[in-house]
Amino acid sequence: MVGCRTPFAKRQQRWQIGCYTRPWDQYDYLTALDGIAEAGFKYAGIMTAKGRTWLILTAESSLEEASGPARN
Repeated sequence: MVGCRTPFAKRQQRWQIGCYTRPWDQYDYLTALDGIAEAGFKYAGIMTAKGRTWLILTAESSLEEASGPARN
């Protein structure tokens, strides 16, 4: 290949495989993250979560809600 430093066949692929929280949309997002971790994933994409609005944070979220995850 012209202009290619490393032949394509010799390149190492480093994929980051994760899981979205959507299958756990009936649960709080911490439960979803626990399930994703138990399944062996290191990466998670947060989509929806059970709550007032199905969102984890909104413009109306309090400082306490936005300060980080906490178990009740």
